[in-house]
Formats: sequence, C-alpha cells, structure tokens
Amino acid sequence: MERGRRRALRAPAVRQPRDQGAERRRRRHALHRRVRPGRRLGRAPAGRGQLQGTARRGRRAHDRARNVRLHRIDPRHEAGRAARRGRGLRALGRARRVREARRGVVAAPPWSDDPEGAAVLNAALLLLLQTLGLVLFFNRYIATLAVKILKRNVFEERDPSFEPTVTVVVPMFNEGAGIRATLESLLAVEYPRDKYEIIVIDDCSTDDSYQHAQAVARRAGGCLRVLRNAKNMGKRRSINRAVLLSRSEIIVSVDSDVIVDKAAVRGLVVRFTKPQIAAVGGKVDIGNKHDNWLTKMQSVKYWYSYHSIKSLEWAFQRVACLSGCLTAYRRSVLLELHPILEHRSFCGVSIKYGEDRFLTRQIIKAGYLTTMTLDSVCWTQAPNKIGDYLSQQLRWRRSFIIDCFGGLSHMWRLNPIIGIHYFSLCMFVVAYPALLMSSIIHGTLFVLLTRQVIIAAVLGLVYYWKAKKLGLEVVHPLSLVPAALVVPVLYALITPLALFTLDSGSWETRDHDDAATDDRGALGEGGVVEPVAGINSAPITVAATAAVSVATATAQVAQVASATGRFELPAA
Repeated sequence: MERGRRRALRAPAVRQPRDQGAERRRRRHALHRRVRPGRRLGRAPAGRGQLQGTARRGRRAHDRARNVRLHRIDPRHEAGRAARRGRGLRALGRARRVREARRGVVAAPPWSDDPEGAAVLNAALLLLLQTLGLVLFFNRYIATLAVKILKRNVFEERDPSFEPTVTVVVPMFNEGAGIRATLESLLAVEYPRDKYEIIVIDDCSTDDSYQHAQAVARRAGGCLRVLRNAKNMGKRRSINRAVLLSRSEIIVSVDSDVIVDKAAVRGLVVRFTKPQIAAVGGKVDIGNKHDNWLTKMQSVKYWYSYHSIKSLEWAFQRVACLSGCLTAYRRSVLLELHPILEHRSFCGVSIKYGEDRFLTRQIIKAGYLTTMTLDSVCWTQAPNKIGDYLSQQLRWRRSFIIDCFGGLSHMWRLNPIIGIHYFSLCMFVVAYPALLMSSIIHGTLFVLLTRQVIIAAVLGLVYYWKAKKLGLEVVHPLSLVPAALVVPVLYALITPLALFTLDSGSWETRDHDDAATDDRGALGEGGVVEPVAGINSAPITVAATAAVSVATATAQVAQVASATGRFELPAA
C-alpha cells in the first residue's frame, strides 16, 4: 500500500445463520469433485457440488456487491479494485448505465468531463420541457374546455343593431388575374351599399394586377376604388395610406389572395359590442385543402388554431394574433397607433413582415381588447410545395420571435393565465430544439417521434369527429400525422435560421420577393435605417429544403446508433 493513501472503510458483512444440515451436505458433495488431467480444479458436474474455494470466492463477491449496493463500501474504491482485477472501468460503466436505464435515470454522455453534472443538467432540461409541455397542453385543451363552459357568454356576444360605415382595404402586389376573384367576392358581400366601400392599394406591381383591378372597378358602380403607390411602400404603409383616405368607422383588412364569405363583414361588425373592443378577427380556412398531404395537414392545423388554441385568448378578449386575411379594426384606434405603425423597427432595423401580429400586440399594449368570431369566414390558398411551405414558416417564425421579444414589456401585466400561456409558448420555441438535440445524443429520437405520431393521430381523430359534428368539410383523420415529423424540422432548423435572418425584408412566398424594397422611396432620404444585410429568398428556400433531407438522415443515424450502439452513416 502506498504511503499516504487512505484505505476505504467498509463495514463487515452481516452473515446470516446457516442451516447445519445444508453445511454437512455441502461438505459431503465437495468430496465428489473431479480433477481433469492437465487442467486446474474446476466446477464439478451438475448435481455433484462444487469446490469449497470456489464457493467461498463466490460468497465474497456476493458480499462485496451487497456492501456496495448498501453504500457500506465506496463505489469508487470498488471500481479501482475491479480495474486492478483486469475488468476495467468500461464494463462497470456499461453495467451502471444499464441499471440507470432500467430505473429511468437520464444518463450523461460518455464523453462528458463531468458525468454527474451532465446528468443533473439533462434531468433539469427534461423536467423543464415536461413542465412546459404540461402547461401548453393544459392551456390549449384543458383550460380551453373550461373557459368555453365558464365564459360561454363571451363567445356569444353580439350586437345586431350595430351597423357602422365600413371600408375594406386590399393591399395588392403582383396578384395577376387572381385579384379578380377576391374583388368579386367582396362585391358580393351582404352589407348596405351606402355604408360600404372597397379600396385597393397597388404597391407598384410589375405585372398586370393593376389593370385587372381597374377592370373590376369599372363594373362595381362606384363602391370600389383602385389606388397606386408612386413607389413601393410595403403592406403596412399601404394600409396606413388607405386608413388616412377613408372616413369609415371600421376598417376591414383583407389579403389579396382570399375569397370572402357573403356574411363575413356583418359577422365582424356585430362583435364590436363595447368601445374597448378595437379589433375582431375572422376565421381563415384553406381553399385547396385536398391538393396533397401538405395542404391536408395544414387544414387540420388551421382548424385547431381557431377552434381550440385561440379559444383561451378569446375568452379573455386578448387574442395575440389576428390574421390579416380577414380582420376588422376601429379606425380611431389605427389613427392613434399610426406613428408606431409607420416607423416600425427592431434594434434599429426596419421590419416589414409580421404586420398582423405586431398590430394586434400594439392594440393590446395600448389597453384595448381583441376578440374573434367563427361566423366570418374566408378561404386562402395554402402552399402545396415543401419549399413554399418552409419559406412561409420561416417568415412566420421570424415574426413570432420578434413578437416574443416585444411582448416581454407588457404581457406579464395581463391576466396571469394569459401571461403564463404567452411566456410558455416563447420558452417552448427554445426548449424544444434542445430536447431534439438531447434525444439525438442519447439515441431516444425514435421514441420521441413515436410519441408525437401517437399524439398527432389522436388529435386527428378528435378533429374528424368534431368537424363532422359541426357539418364542416373535413379531410382524412390521419392527415395530421405528418406534422409529427415536420414539427421537429421547423423547430430545430427553421427556428435558428429565422433567428439569424431577422433583418430579411422579403416575403419569400407566392413570388413576392420584390414586395418589400428599400423604404427610402416612401420616407425620403434618411427615412429609416437600411437592413443590415440583403437576404435573398432563393438561398433560404434551398437551405430550408435541404434541411428536410438533413433531418431525415439525422433521424436514420440516430435510430441506427440507438439500435446497435454504433455510429454508422446510412447507405446512400
């Protein structure tokens, strides 16, 4: 023993009293041991007993294992003893990981410098993600069901006698002949013509969109006006221009690619039941839901968004995002917020996307109420190609990230339920990618995806049953299952990409990349700060499409590593 090295203390094993008869039988059977020529003494045949020395060594090993298990012996001392016997630490570590896996303990990566600290960190991350998941599930489904029962009057509030003047604003850019269908649906809206007008703002389209809008206006009888910006101003400033030109009490924002229901406008205005309500949003449905699996999946997600997820915010009249496809605002509130809306920026960089979410949040921040209705419906065309879909999600994710930063100053002052729901959504955007990376490292990605597939299948069946009950057009109940595989790609790859391209000015959807150009044409020289970098949509679309292939290959590698314990690249 080396000088200065302390011997590990261990308590003597407590021996149990032995049966004397069993002891005599053991000694008697030991006499029948067999010695083979040229070999060491070995174990006797079955039923003929075994060597006393072998049995004694077995008892000592059993006692040591029990003492380690009862913490009578320091496990590190036993590990050193095993290493000196030649077993090595690798076998002990493998056995320990097997025992921890059976008990459900999160093991640390084998390359970690501090396995115990890494295990604690992984356990804390897992606990955080489980807590966020429970909060989101409770808010979106359990609390939603409760508020629908307890605050039923909020969902039914209407004032049929309220019939204000209405101006529908349609910002347009490179819609081509498609603008005709939108304007025709707006002209067919059932509302008094002396209180109803339509203003189309052409934001310097490079195709024949302006001519198509003019052709419809000539047959409209004076209630439709088509204006054209001198220079490209973007969607936000185009709407602000129409608000300044209008004299109506209510401004209805409609996207240039939607079809509006005949009762949509009246369904919106009857929801202005009190002066504090500043905005009312309608329901957005998908018109091409039967194109392919991608549009079917989006159809189910849209249904859950309006019939379940937003119900909690609707009950407290604090809907955080009202879609610009179909939303009505009080003109007085828009004029009050005009300076903020006209000069929107983030960290000194002009932001031209996410107008709908930004405007809704500013209305809530000013102390007004926002609500919605399912009586007003419009239909939009959803992306049916994976590249277009990823570009749309990239733009939406940028908007959500900026909204999370902007909402930190005032969302905590709202109802605690709304505040917890809002902050849990913001934290989940960061926590879920961490869960994916942890699953890939520990080889549990397949388990995570399997759970998500089961949840998506159950939600799809619930959607099919509820939508059928309401008499709505439905898609296959399993159409939501692909979302279980698409969501990890969106969170793990699109979220970081959106975070590093917050200064992008392109719409990246429906070939509108040139819609948002430099703002100097609208504000003059030195009007706003130019974007930090000119982000072209083509490389982003290519990168997003390639991300799907990378995610698929990563999942295959993780599955192979989890099954075989070896890291092998899948065959090409």
